[in-house]
Amino acid sequence: MIDERHIFAARFRELAERFVNKEYAEIGVVDENGRPVATELSKQAVLDEAGELTTAAYRLGFLALPGLAKLVDWVDNSPPRPEEAQATLYPCPSNVFMELCGFHQVPVVVRGGQLEIVGDNEGGILPTMLENSPALPRPRQSQTRYGQDATLRRQYGLVCKLLADEIERTSGEDARDCWIYEQATISRTWQWIAENIPDWCRDREQVTTPNGVKKAATRYAEKHGLPPIQKRKTGRPRNTN
Repeated sequence: MIDERHIFAARFRELAERFVNKEYAEIGVVDENGRPVATELSKQAVLDEAGELTTAAYRLGFLALPGLAKLVDWVDNSPPRPEEAQATLYPCPSNVFMELCGFHQVPVVVRGGQLEIVGDNEGGILPTMLENSPALPRPRQSQTRYGQDATLRRQYGLVCKLLADEIERTSGEDARDCWIYEQATISRTWQWIAENIPDWCRDREQVTTPNGVKKAATRYAEKHGLPPIQKRKTGRPRNTN
């Protein structure tokens, strides 16, 4: 029987090849030098596919990346749309994938009827968490449109390969402990976490008490060099609404 985990890894590696080989560029669309150009619609479709695959892998417990749970929740529980003058990322699959990549946002605001750049977000979950991974390439304003697209393709392709590797080495215990750690970082009580471990956590039955989830979160933080969980009381979560 084929392990579904390997199917997901294979699909990410296939996406990596599509990005690198520019297989999402529309036939017949070329730049001034006759080279194929990806249109926004064709590129968006592949980015959406990458984001949907990332979300699905997370929900099956195949990816343990701190920060990914918040991204998935961001899409599932979309916040109200901001006023027109505020820059924001729309909660959708492609932006889940791009948030993993980092080095993509240039926040802007509308001032005097003109868009003005107010910062450059170089974050991203993978550059932060996978410290031993190769440096992700970053587009530069000095590059031509073709050069920027080529850099982004390398970036997206590398991220897909990293996700494939991460899926193959993520254990059920790691996925469970990552979820527990994520909940603890947003001040969920140990009791709440113990009672709400999702069904996709394959080893959830091994952690059923507040003390058990506390140990799991501590173990995960120490294993991955993450900040320790702040002390909190064991009890019901307080209402923050």
